[in-house]
Amino acid sequence: MNIDSLALYMTFLGLLAAIYQLRQNFLQQRTIFADSISKEYRDIIQRIPYKALIGEELGLSEANAVHNEVYNYMDLCNEQIYLRRSNRVSKKNLGQLARRYEYKLWLKSI
Repeated sequence: MNIDSLALYMTFLGLLAAIYQLRQNFLQQRTIFADSISKEYRDIIQRIPYKALIGEELGLSEANAVHNEVYNYMDLCNEQIYLRRSNRVSKKNLGQLARRYEYKLWLKSI
């Protein structure tokens, strides 16, 4: 094996390592992005009064708070749809987010 062949193999291995690193970086960024969407959802749910989450009767101010957060939730859903259409969120990730959160949307107080 001469030095040119060795250089060729090393270049090829370097290229494979760079491709691997780029893919890992892409996957990590996608995970960070999905986590940020999940955090937004959790923030919305935390602002909904506990009574609404367990289906108890709400006062007027609590009902207004729930309606405001439902609006925020719907806005987040619209944003996710836009992100899916622009291929920033995969179909798989969007489906996982939807299944994870859909049951909480059906609050008795709404």
